[in-house]
Amino acid sequence: EQALKYNRRHWRIWQNCIRFSISTGNFYKAINCARELLRNDQFEGLDAGILLKICEIFLTKLTMQAGLERAEADRHKAHLHRFFKDWTNCLNDYKVWRLYARVRQQLEEPLTEVKECKMSEIRALQKVGWQVDLDQCKLVERAVCELVNLASENGQDLTKEEKAFVRVTVLAIEEGLQRKCKIEDLVERLSQ
Repeated sequence: EQALKYNRRHWRIWQNCIRFSISTGNFYKAINCARELLRNDQFEGLDAGILLKICEIFLTKLTMQAGLERAEADRHKAHLHRFFKDWTNCLNDYKVWRLYARVRQQLEEPLTEVKECKMSEIRALQKVGWQVDLDQCKLVERAVCELVNLASENGQDLTKEEKAFVRVTVLAIEEGLQRKCKIEDLVERLSQ
């Protein structure tokens, strides 16, 4: 913290402060330091691993499952939700959406909220050219399967919009992989 008095703009100092806050279990200090990096567009010090550790502190110390009263747990949960909103407004990382869905599921939040996080995870994976990148297709496929399974495990159907989203995504994977196979076949024939 002393270093912050002299240099508040350097992301490594904030990252060290986040790590120290995590090691001491200080949830609020960790999210405030991370917010400072987000505000300054200094994303180098932020990744899903840090966010995971912050969430672990939250889940073990600041929830009803950790023994807190409902009102106090809800207050802490509101801070976590605002923090995820701040993070996802700055960085659209599929790992963050994946983590947010898991946290919401552990907090037994409404299924619609968890499914929306899963859909955001899928959207974050769908960057330019994702359909012809086999690794990216596997990640999208995994997320789509998890979305469908999430609904069926809870005895619910996907909404019409969610079904359409899944259908379009699966078709895009199929078309992209077919196109990639055709291109690879063409390249192989040309090299003979």
